[in-house]
Amino acid sequence: MSTAIQHAPVTPAFASPLPATLALHVTFDGELDTRSERFFEGVERLIFAKDHSGLHKARILRRYARMLLTSRERRLAELAWQLAETYEATTRQFR
Repeated sequence: MSTAIQHAPVTPAFASPLPATLALHVTFDGELDTRSERFFEGVERLIFAKDHSGLHKARILRRYARMLLTSRERRLAELAWQLAETYEATTRQFR
């Protein structure tokens, strides 16, 4: 995915009644977008599932992160690992 940001020239607010504009152009990789969507849907189902404890959910997320690393999905693996750490820390904090 590539992102390009173009900024309009900025002038003092009193000099122009028009607000500054920002144009954002994003090109999507359809397959990557689908994998990301499935990842977040799976994580959402896991987090809202009532049949596992918080620490068990963190272990599942870590296992999922390792699986993603073996399939070369580094960005999603890092997200899963961070979610696992956050979920585990939050669960331990509110025990």
